[in-house]
Amino acid sequence: MGKEIDRDVDGVPKPKFNNRDSIILAVIIIVFMLIAYILFV
Repeated sequence: MGKEIDRDVDGVPKPKFNNRDSIILAVIIIVFMLIAYILFV
């Protein structure tokens, strides 16, 4: 939870970090979905 707060604080003066976090988050979600798909199938 602390990391999310730090991201918000850093994201206010530096929007570039928000973009990077969103891209990393999207990649993690895609990888997680692929793993879940493999496990269920």
